[in-house]
Amino acid sequence: MKVHFPFQCHICWFRNLKFRSPRVASEADNRLLEYIRCVNLDGMWSREAGTVRSIRLNLVKMIKYCQDLSFDPSLPELGPWPIGDTVGFQVALAQLRYS
Repeated sequence: MKVHFPFQCHICWFRNLKFRSPRVASEADNRLLEYIRCVNLDGMWSREAGTVRSIRLNLVKMIKYCQDLSFDPSLPELGPWPIGDTVGFQVALAQLRYS
């Protein structure tokens, strides 16, 4: 199965996840923007077999980190790219936080 990573800038992903723009003075917003930039880079390597295997094996642990970032853990189905997270970007952020 061929999977495409929907690259968007870190500001766009932030808005899709939080439904608002990041606050410059917010430490939490700046930390999330750093994670988003890392996930964007990691997404380019996501088809590596070892990476896919590792993510699958750590899925349960990632749920806790979604909650740490104030997200409801979800595994959204792939589809068109509307405003919001339909591609599992929150899951990728939690995986990065876990690692």
